[in-house]
Amino acid sequence: MILLFAWIVVALLTALVANSKNRSPIAWALLAIPLGLIATLVVACSTKLPAKDAVTATEPIRLADKTCPRCAESVKDAAKVCRFCGHEFS
Repeated sequence: MILLFAWIVVALLTALVANSKNRSPIAWALLAIPLGLIATLVVACSTKLPAKDAVTATEPIRLADKTCPRCAESVKDAAKVCRFCGHEFS
């Protein structure tokens, strides 16, 4: 009975550590059931992943777009002429 309680505590501890490292807490908790403290140590020593909603440096910076009034295509804000229909912006 104590061993079962210890396994549950280790699985919860592993899930908490994985969540703090932006990793899947459910997957790591399930991995901690057969591996025990080994899974906890592995996730604790791993590096923290970037948040899903964080903008990374590899993503290009989007320039502002405007919509052409004649063809309704999206063109860059700095464009003087629509590349699709040739409409000149004032």
